Amino acid sequence: IKRKPVGENEFMDVCNFRLARSSYVVLYMIDLIVFYVIPLIIATVLYLLIWRILYLSRAMRKKRQLKGEKIAKEASGFTSPSKP
Repeated sequence: IKRKPVGENEFMDVCNFRLARSSYVVLYMIDLIVFYVIPLIIATVLYLLIWRILYLSRAMRKKRQLKGEKIAKEASGFTSPSKP
């Protein structure tokens, strides 16, 4: 810590801690991975799960609807009197 004058009889403590350039690269990479890449992967996985649930529910709804129409057609065919 170094004291830097900022006015008359006023000083400010200044930290002049520095690392080697290669150390900063490591810190920036860790920062990028922890605060960008990992959240991006988590968000992507969650959105894929949401998409899968919505897609499957839509497919199941269509399947049930088609099955219901088929059953209704079969039921109406069995209940209608046959003409000779």
